[in-house]
Amino acid sequence: MNDKHTPGPWKASEGDTNIPDCEGAWGDVKEDGDHYAIATIWADTDELEVEAKANARLIAAAPDLLAACRAALSQMCNTVAPSTSFTDVVDMLDAAISKATESK
Repeated sequence: MNDKHTPGPWKASEGDTNIPDCEGAWGDVKEDGDHYAIATIWADTDELEVEAKANARLIAAAPDLLAACRAALSQMCNTVAPSTSFTDVVDMLDAAISKATESK
């Protein structure tokens, strides 16, 4: 694939933003090990913090979700590489969904 986005994995990090002294910045989503933000997540009230965390998890899971969707589509079309079994695809989907929805 010739993807133009920042390659994964991505990681959500609370309180670690590239915007100094800024009220309401909850944290960033970054390429794992990088210091440049892919996205800055905002939550300027305590009520929005739960939503901000969920948004950050979903954004951080995007590369995993894309890979899992591609594998699932390939499996459904019977064009998957021999090294990727149906069970592997199910595991990829499950892991990507978990990353998008569960707090770590």
